[in-house]
Amino acid sequence: AEGPISKKAGSSFILNYRYSTLGIFNALGIDFGTGSNVPLYQDLNFKVSFPMSGNGKLSVFGLAGASEIDLLGSEADLENDTDLYGDENQDAYPRYKTGVLGASYEKRFGNTFAKMTLGVSTASESFSADSLVRDSNDEVTERYLQGEAEFDTRKISLVALLKTKFNSKSSLHYGFYLDLLNFDLYNRDVYANIGSDSVRVDVNDDATLLQGFATFRHRFSEKFLVQAGLHSQFYSLNEQVVVEPRLGAQYFLTSSQSISIEIG
Repeated sequence: AEGPISKKAGSSFILNYRYSTLGIFNALGIDFGTGSNVPLYQDLNFKVSFPMSGNGKLSVFGLAGASEIDLLGSEADLENDTDLYGDENQDAYPRYKTGVLGASYEKRFGNTFAKMTLGVSTASESFSADSLVRDSNDEVTERYLQGEAEFDTRKISLVALLKTKFNSKSSLHYGFYLDLLNFDLYNRDVYANIGSDSVRVDVNDDATLLQGFATFRHRFSEKFLVQAGLHSQFYSLNEQVVVEPRLGAQYFLTSSQSISIEIG
């Protein structure tokens, strides 16, 4: 659905929701050859825009989604494994969730266009698996936890993008990205036969990623364009600063064909 919120003010909205097609067909008893391994997902996203005074515009946007699938070797037909997506000796349960919420403001100041965006995002990935024990008739008699994982990441992002047009031939694109990260990662393997486990990952930490860039573009003629830029970033996790220069040129042979060369 999309349309105006207020025709007089010029505000508008767009809203979109999706649900797993195979999940609906499975609920209706229709088999598409995936057996018990049916992917289930749904997501919702939206954006609303409000014109502001002085040719500015404010937008608010969001997205939320979840997906899951049970890869059940215990329910597989071992004589006809065309519907098996996974391991016949394992039941696995992957789960995923993600969410984004943010706002952006854009405005023109003379010959400079600026856009600021602030957002929060999160992602959660979980996984568990059972090892299956079968008898001589291939019937599942026992199951043991084989492994589990929980990966949670959260991020606050601030982005500033600006473009200044000096004249019809020269312009400067510049800005920065700031990401404040928090991650909680855990993963272990379980060995039921010897009564022990092995933790592969167990981390709870924060990090900051700061990136800045500037690109100068100059059009010497209608057919020849040159741009030079600099990109830099700092990552607090390893405390490294990286600076990357870039240089490129483009020559337009026709309105639909060009030759480019770039180095960075």
